[in-house]
Amino acid sequence: MCTGWTVGILSVLGFALWLVADLPPLSRRSWTWGVGTFGGLLLAAAFTGTTRCAQPRPLAWGWRALGGFLLVVGMGLLIYSVFVEIPLRQRHRNLNGSREVLITEGTYALCRHPGALWLALFLVGWALWWPAGQVVMVALLWGLLEWVLITVQDRWIFPQRFPEYNRYRERTPFLIPTRQSLRAAWASRWSHPRRGSR
Repeated sequence: MCTGWTVGILSVLGFALWLVADLPPLSRRSWTWGVGTFGGLLLAAAFTGTTRCAQPRPLAWGWRALGGFLLVVGMGLLIYSVFVEIPLRQRHRNLNGSREVLITEGTYALCRHPGALWLALFLVGWALWWPAGQVVMVALLWGLLEWVLITVQDRWIFPQRFPEYNRYRERTPFLIPTRQSLRAAWASRWSHPRRGSR
C-alpha cells in the first residue's frame, strides 16, 4: 500500500468507478450504488495507506491545525452535498422515485459541481495536516482525476441524463461561484420544491 504505483492504481480505479456509476443508463440501476461505494472505499484505502506510510515534514502547529480543520470541513461538505442533499431533495421532488431529478438548489445553485470544491478543501487540508511529499503528489493526482471526472460529467454524461441540464448550465457556474450563484445558493439552502413538481 505504501508504493506509489499501488496508490495510483487505487486512485484511478476509484475515480473510474465513480464515472461508471454515473453513466446512463447504468445510473438508473440499483447496483450502481455499490459500484460508487466501492470506488469510495478504494480512495479511502489510498488515503489511509498514503497517510500511514508518508513521513510528514516539520510544519508550524497552526498550519497543521488549519489543515485538520479544512480536511474535516471539506469531507463534511462533500458528504453533505453528495450523500445527503441529493437524496433529500430528490425525495421531495420525486415522491414515487420513477425518474431521476436534476438538483439545482442548495449547494448545487452555488456551482454545478460543489463536490469538487469540497474535495479541493479536503486535499489542501490533507497536505497541510500531514505535510509530506507523497501526500502532495496524491492530492495533485486526485485533483487531476476529479477535474477529468467533472469535465466528462458536465459535457457528455449529465446532458444525456437530464434534459434540463443545458439550461442549468447556462445559469450556474461550472466550479467557481459567482456573486449571483452565492445569492441563489443562500436563498435556496432550506427550500424543498413541492412533491411531484419539476
